[in-house]
Amino acid sequence: MHGGRVHETARENGFNIKSIIDFSSSMNDFIKLPEITMGRECIENYPDTDYEYYKNYISGGEFKKDNILIVPGLTYFIHRIMLLSSGNIIIITPTFNEYLYARSNSKKVEIPLYVIQKNPYILKNYNFNSIFIVYPSSPTGELMEANVMNAILNISLLKNARVFLDESFIYFSEKRPLNEISLINKYGNLFVCRSLTKAFSIPGLRIAYVASAPENIIMMEHDFDPWRMSSASLKYISKINYNNLAGLPEMVTLERNYIIKRMIGLGFTPVGKPVANYITFKAPEHINTLDLDKFLKSNGILIRILDDYKEFGTNYIRISVKRRNKNVRLISKIKEYMGDLYK
Repeated sequence: MHGGRVHETARENGFNIKSIIDFSSSMNDFIKLPEITMGRECIENYPDTDYEYYKNYISGGEFKKDNILIVPGLTYFIHRIMLLSSGNIIIITPTFNEYLYARSNSKKVEIPLYVIQKNPYILKNYNFNSIFIVYPSSPTGELMEANVMNAILNISLLKNARVFLDESFIYFSEKRPLNEISLINKYGNLFVCRSLTKAFSIPGLRIAYVASAPENIIMMEHDFDPWRMSSASLKYISKINYNNLAGLPEMVTLERNYIIKRMIGLGFTPVGKPVANYITFKAPEHINTLDLDKFLKSNGILIRILDDYKEFGTNYIRISVKRRNKNVRLISKIKEYMGDLYK
C-alpha cells in the first residue's frame, strides 16, 4: 500500500490532519509552499490545453520545449504507457510498485538491480520492447552506476527498445552522475520521467513531465487526452521556481545521516547506500513493526512498512527525511516504544 494515508489516520485517531507528521511518503519538507487562489474562472471554464506555454516552467529551462510532455502525475503516465506498450517489458526491481500493479497486455519480466549492476550485458539475452528503471531506486534510494546505465541504453538501442528512467527523487540527491540532456540527444529511445510531487511537496496537485526526443513527444501527445491537466495544476506550474530547491540535496544529506546514526543506535540496520530523501531500515528481531506502526499512528506519526515488497517484508520500514525537529520527534517516539517493551 502507498504511504501518505494521512486522511485515513486522522479519521481513525481523531486527529486534525495538520497535526500528523508523515514519514511514510517522501515529500520535500524543506520548501515553503506558495499560496494559490483559485477564482471562478478556473472552475467554470475548461482548463488550458496550450501546454507549450507551460513547458519551460515545468522543466526549469533544463530541457527544450519540444522535448517535454506534461502529464497529471507520474502514476497516471505509468498506467497509461503500460497499456500502450507492446512486446515484453523489463522492470528493474525493487521498484515503485505501480510498475508492477499497472495493467498491461505485455509480459512483465523482473530483473533485480544487483544482477544488472553486476552484469548489465545480461540484457542481451532478453527480447524486450521497454525497460523501466527507478533512479534513485525504490525503496532503498540507491543510484545505478553511470557505466551500467550507458550499457543498458546501448543494448536497448540495438534492440529498438525504449528505456523509461523514473527520476522522481533525483532533485534530492547530491550525486548526479548522468547528463540527461546529452543522453536524450544521443539516445532516441530514452524517456526521462520526473514527478514534481515529491520535490515541490504538492501531492494534491498531480504534476509531472516526461523528457524525450521531439519525435517521441509528438507521438505521445496524440496518446494523451487534451484536458489532462487541471486549472489548479497549470496555475501552479506557471509559478514554479526551481531556485527554491537550491541547497536541498545538502540539507537532505545532513538530516539523512542524522536519522541513520540515531536509528543504528536503536538497533535498526540501514539497507544499501541511500542518496534520496528516504531510508529503508531492517528492524531488530525483537521489534514487531506492525505494533510500532500502530503506536506511532496513535502519536500522529506515519512510517512505511514494506510488507508489499517481496524483496523485503514486515520487518523492514522506510522513513522519509524531514526537518530536524520532526526527525527528533520520530526518534524520540521510537525510543519510547522500545522502552515500553521492557516495562
